[in-house]
Amino acid sequence: MSKRQKLLLLLTGLLLAIVLASFLLAHFLFREPTYEGKTLAYWVNQIGFPSSPEPDQVQHARIAVRTLCKNHIPALVDALKYDYSPRFVEARRKLAWLPGPIRDTLLDRLFPDHRSLRGAIAGRAFWALGPEAAQAIPGLTRLMYSTNLVVAMNAVRALSGMNTNSFPALLHAATDPACPARCGVLVGIGRMSYLGTNALPAVPMLVGCTQDKDPQVVEYAVLALGSLGLEPSLTVPAIRKTLEHENPTVRAAATSALTALDPSSLTNAPTQ
Repeated sequence: MSKRQKLLLLLTGLLLAIVLASFLLAHFLFREPTYEGKTLAYWVNQIGFPSSPEPDQVQHARIAVRTLCKNHIPALVDALKYDYSPRFVEARRKLAWLPGPIRDTLLDRLFPDHRSLRGAIAGRAFWALGPEAAQAIPGLTRLMYSTNLVVAMNAVRALSGMNTNSFPALLHAATDPACPARCGVLVGIGRMSYLGTNALPAVPMLVGCTQDKDPQVVEYAVLALGSLGLEPSLTVPAIRKTLEHENPTVRAAATSALTALDPSSLTNAPTQ
């Protein structure tokens, strides 16, 4: 056997070894862990956004997720860094005329996206981990400022389910015009009513946002105040002022928020 043949044989063997090693590594990394014989996907699907009180089975699911994920938090953050493929986006645009559930089912069947599935699982895992995932907040904050709004909103959803630990990062982003996902952050803060009075630090910030120059910021700040339902003596007057806003969407949001907070405040409201 010539030296050239030996070299080719060696290179071929090395290549096969690399391929095999890559396969085994990928199998190890993406093999879904189990708890009590059920996968992580199963357990995260048993929990929703944080609420209180919760059924026993939901609390058990949170324990399962914490057990499976507490040592893999950096991997959860990485899983949120995905975007839909151009083919998926184009297909979704063309199928926009279909009812939502039918469209989503077709897209899932025709364009299965394992990365987005892992991202969805990771996002819900953070809801279960809560304060135990505090080490992820700096990384999630960086993602929240991504110009890729899909990635940014993945981070917002994760942060808004992590209890008070993530509150400072969200409050800062909500007042930062440089944050591309600023309106989404306001939506995320509005979903944190599960914190009860622990969400009070958000109220002055949201009241300030009702005077923002951007109508979308005003709209989502008003809706967030209605969702949190805190300090009506401060929030109701601020929201009532937006009933006179030139933007009809803002006025509609104000009516919705006041209905949730104090329906009587709509009596003798300014003419729209």
